[in-house]
Amino acid sequence: MNFKKLASTPIGLVLTPAIIALILGTLFLKPIDPDQNSDMNNLGHSKKIVIFTTAQCRYCDMAKAFFKKNHIDYLEIDLNRSEKVRRVFQKVGGRGVPLIFIDDIKIDGFIEPTIRAVLKQKGLI
Repeated sequence: MNFKKLASTPIGLVLTPAIIALILGTLFLKPIDPDQNSDMNNLGHSKKIVIFTTAQCRYCDMAKAFFKKNHIDYLEIDLNRSEKVRRVFQKVGGRGVPLIFIDDIKIDGFIEPTIRAVLKQKGLI
């Protein structure tokens, strides 16, 4: 199928961004290994959702707004909080923010369709 032709159709204009987000989302979805999970537990959290953020990150703000709007509890961890937090962030494979963990799933970035799908899969929405 010709992507340019699909994008130029009325349906393509609606579906194309969602399809791209879902495809990109699967590239950024990774289960965390047990060692990384214990590193996360060493930060002293008990929430099912953890978001690593920084103060000047608009995608972090979008992620937090999404969870608040949907009445979903999460733990925000600011990378500027301590050196320990930055070490854990690096150890769990953090490259950028937001870095979102939903149970045992790691999501790099704020990709709303992917986050919705994982929340649904985990029974959180």
